[in-house]
Amino acid sequence: MRIFPPNKIFVSESQIHGLGVFSNAFIKEGEIIEECPIFDLKTKKTEDVKNLLGYSFYWPLEENYETLVTSWGWGNLYNHSDTPNAGWKSDMEKKIFVFFALK
Repeated sequence: MRIFPPNKIFVSESQIHGLGVFSNAFIKEGEIIEECPIFDLKTKKTEDVKNLLGYSFYWPLEENYETLVTSWGWGNLYNHSDTPNAGWKSDMEKKIFVFFALK
């Protein structure tokens, strides 16, 4: 497996949330922004991860998720808005997040 670093984004201070991910080139709706490997937090559905609140994801992304994971790459900086520009999906085969443009 190879994951290439994104070339249309950068991380900078945000006026809203500390650090944020911004584009330096046009990204069309549905385009993949970044693929991020997962880091399994080895938690069960009932376990509390307060120290990672807002930085953990259900894996896989579905109602019957198996565990909580966090992301390598810039994955933890996406979607801290009520109207996010990026969505994500689970790639079970590669065990990665795929972040893509919503608009």
